[in-house]
Order: sequence, then C-alpha cells, then structure tokens
Amino acid sequence: MLRQLLASLVRSQVADLRRRATGGVVILVAAAALGIALTLALVALCLWLATLMAAWQAVAIVAGSVFVVALILFLVGRSTLRRRSAQAVELERLAQALGIDAKAKAAGETSFGLIAAAMLAGFILGRRLM
Repeated sequence: MLRQLLASLVRSQVADLRRRATGGVVILVAAAALGIALTLALVALCLWLATLMAAWQAVAIVAGSVFVVALILFLVGRSTLRRRSAQAVELERLAQALGIDAKAKAAGETSFGLIAAAMLAGFILGRRLM
C-alpha cells in the first residue's frame, strides 16, 4: 500500500513538473515573440520620425523614451521586492509563536519547537490515514 501511495505521488509530481515545464517553454516563446514585435515597432517608429527630422534625432528620441520607461519599471520592481509581503510577516509571527529562531534556522540548526510540531503533525496525519 505504501509503495502504491509513493508511486502515485511520484507520478503526480512528474506530471506536474512536465506541465510546468511546458508552460514555461510557452511563456518563453511568447516573450521572445513580444520582444521581436517590440523591436520592429521601435524600428518603424524611428523610420517614421526620420522623415520628420534627422535620423540621429529620431533614434535619440526613441532610445531616450525606452530608457525612461525601463528606468520607471526598474524602480517599481525594486520597490515591490523591498516591501515585505503580508505572508512573510505572518510566517515570521508564526515562527516566533512556535519558538523557531530565524537566526538558528539560517545557521542550519533545528529548534525543539519545530521538531515537536513536525512530530505532532505526523502523528495526526498518521492517525487519519489508518
């Protein structure tokens, strides 16, 4: 029974991994196509602006605009990464409640509270499976 349960779990995980890998490849191809389309649109914009002004001025305007947009996106992304999510705050509070020391966890030490919680969870789950 345990062997069948483990085999089923492994099959499920392999299927999930294949699904995620396929999705990742599709996203990668879509990002490449988007990059090509954006490049062609920017070249077309440069060519159109070159009919109105000198070619170097058109390229400078388009490149400067792309630089400003990239800088704004960079700053927004950095501020998003620096903000602590509500989930991270909740996990830290839970760790403190269970007596898990974050510094000891980072050093690779295991606390008694973590071991006790794992044993209790294993006992409860084991009773439900039988």
